[in-house]
Amino acid sequence: MKQHKIYSVVIIIYFFITGSLFSQNNDSYQSYLAHISAANSSLRLNEKDEAQRWIDNSPEPHRGWEWSYLKNKIDESSKIFRLTEAKPTKLNYSPDGRYIIFGDDKNTIHILDASAFSEIKQIKGHTNSIYNAKFTSNGKQIISCSRDTTIRLWDYESGNEIWKIKTGGLGLADIDISPDGKYLVYCSWYLKKTVNGFIQLYDLEKREKIWQSDFNTHPLVVARFSQDGKRFAVGSWEWQVGIWDLDNLDKPKVFDFNDVPEYSAVDDISFSPDGKLIAAATKNTSPRIWDINSGKLIHTLRSHHKPVYAISFDTDGEYIYTSGDDATIMIWSVKSGVRLNKIYGHNDKVNSLVFAPDGKSFITASSDQTIRLWNSDIGLQFSDSQWRNKSVFAFKLSGDGKLLATNGPDSSLAIWNAQSGKFIRSIPGLNSLLNDVAFNNDNSLVAVCNWDKVVKVYKTNTGELYRELKGSNGGSGKIEFSPDGKFVSIISVEKAVVIWNIDNGNMIKKLPLETRPFALAYSPDGKILLTGESDGQIIFWDTSTLEKIRVIEAHQGSPNNFSFSKDGKYFVSGGEDRTAKLWETKSGKLIKSFTGHAQRIFSVALSPDSKRLITGSSDLTVRLWDIKTGKTVMIFSDFSNPVYNVLFYPDGNKFIANSSGSEILIYNAENSSSD
Repeated sequence: MKQHKIYSVVIIIYFFITGSLFSQNNDSYQSYLAHISAANSSLRLNEKDEAQRWIDNSPEPHRGWEWSYLKNKIDESSKIFRLTEAKPTKLNYSPDGRYIIFGDDKNTIHILDASAFSEIKQIKGHTNSIYNAKFTSNGKQIISCSRDTTIRLWDYESGNEIWKIKTGGLGLADIDISPDGKYLVYCSWYLKKTVNGFIQLYDLEKREKIWQSDFNTHPLVVARFSQDGKRFAVGSWEWQVGIWDLDNLDKPKVFDFNDVPEYSAVDDISFSPDGKLIAAATKNTSPRIWDINSGKLIHTLRSHHKPVYAISFDTDGEYIYTSGDDATIMIWSVKSGVRLNKIYGHNDKVNSLVFAPDGKSFITASSDQTIRLWNSDIGLQFSDSQWRNKSVFAFKLSGDGKLLATNGPDSSLAIWNAQSGKFIRSIPGLNSLLNDVAFNNDNSLVAVCNWDKVVKVYKTNTGELYRELKGSNGGSGKIEFSPDGKFVSIISVEKAVVIWNIDNGNMIKKLPLETRPFALAYSPDGKILLTGESDGQIIFWDTSTLEKIRVIEAHQGSPNNFSFSKDGKYFVSGGEDRTAKLWETKSGKLIKSFTGHAQRIFSVALSPDSKRLITGSSDLTVRLWDIKTGKTVMIFSDFSNPVYNVLFYPDGNKFIANSSGSEILIYNAENSSSD
């Protein structure tokens, strides 16, 4: 903690020393940028409280998009329940999802109303910390295990103890109930010359122990039944997971971390919903997923930098969620093992993560003395793997911000709800991977291009082919509709701009270029068409005469993308020379250069209020710039592939970015708050 605070202070000192570099000589504004940088750095170090202090103390007059974004990012949970004296242990839902139950380190069982997220009952009787508490399958009784080495059965309504088992364990224990409610599995450890882990199986109907076995020479700290009730598993501090079939308790299947040099005690496990996979959280920071039947290691999940204590498949088995000592929650694709999102909210160790029965939300328990509720799809927009391509280059928002078009599987086009991230429909596309896509002015049509010579236009709401545009002698990397929706233009590798009339599909003009073009954009009023060529030139075309108005020497290497201000008075170009540049549209005068990326800039986008600029680069980052000062305000380093597209939503509250490797992330500055 102390090192992190020193690091943040160093950032502040740096910004004040270099303050003279800012074109706006304003101490208050320089202080604001320093606070934002320190808050962002603190959050990256998982120092949520530090980030909150920097945000709260930043000068109010300068607070902009990045301030709101960080304010939201610091805590993305939707509801919070706080304990005043105790720390919660493992969480569970009642079978009907109406209640949340957990124990604490002060010997108390708590029951919350899951909807109101408020406490409705406490049950006391254990004489030491409670490791786990669960509702029975009928929801009328509760079973708990404790450091006092007992298992206890309680009547939910009265809170009275019904049954008590002295287990013979020495603490560090766990329980689970089979889905049909017939069996209880318990794991713990005992000491007899050496430490021995052991497992007990109980018949709940008869209330008697039916099986016991030693396993490992270290404590067993987690036990789980598969959802079909045919298997149960335990996790061990001997770096192992053991799985037993209920109809054959002789010998378990064992999965381990024995090939890992770091300490790899297992603290949590999770069966996939179909029972085919087992996942284990480990202190070595890298959880694993195995195929149970084949014994094959499927994925090692590498991104946490501290021990992982909680792991859970979602209710569909498509994603897996992890958390632990770093207090962040990470979401992974089960299919690919790729991390999809990292979310913040807790400020201390997370020891339990459980999904609601309906799968729409999940809850976490932390040593920060809070229980938090989260939306399960947070950060998972556009993640339906069935309609994702492993490469995404075609990527465009509709003008109203309601639709997003991206590469779909193979050569298809996928249309998504741009707000919810839900898949809407698939459109055939072309005969190979799409390079670019464009919506017309009322979003009724969507056009696509690739390295083939044909351009196709489809009806957005049905996917029906509307026009097939021919006449280009080369493929294209960029396509645009004119603002009035009457024309479609592409840049062609034959060194030309090709323009068609969309109503009849006739080619209007082919504008010859001296070198191969890489960028294309219409001004908001449709009077100017910009093209960017490989020699670094930007050409201004009069759309009424299709004649050149102006040519400017803009970049060393090709301009790759353009973005106009909402009023059309200015535009930004981003290019191969790693710079973005702000230009006056009327005169072609250079206003400002933005330098800082380590590699080429693929995409640029001005915010609707023209106060901020975002740029995406092959250096795997997105940068947020202040238009007034030309300085970087924030750097987003969330990508593992070159960032190919960045787009502001029309309201300016959020932007979306994607990498060529299919990563799609939304950065949201809309107002939100936790209870």
